Amino acid sequence: MTEGTSFSGSAACKIVFNAAAVVAALFVTVALPAGSGPVAVFAAPWSADAADIVAQAGGQLVAAGRSPRVIMAISDEDGFVRRLYQAGAILVTDPKFALGCDGAPTQGEKQ
Repeated sequence: MTEGTSFSGSAACKIVFNAAAVVAALFVTVALPAGSGPVAVFAAPWSADAADIVAQAGGQLVAAGRSPRVIMAISDEDGFVRRLYQAGAILVTDPKFALGCDGAPTQGEKQ
């Protein structure tokens, strides 16, 4: 009888955890908004709408998503992303990584 290599549950958990950490690190590196420019703001279902969060953070609406929980916003002031998180955003990212945030002008806005 030959003995095969056993694979413990602990090793499997370590592999899954490490893979998740790598994916999270890649996401954070790629999706974080760089410097100035528009950002996609995501609001939690239990919090204020994204437009309210942007207003509290002193930003301006660039484009609205299909849901009141996702909005594209901009601010000329430093610390805008930090203020968005303080106002209740659960995620602030580069809009090119947010589904539905294509930068199209809002209704009534000149192109």
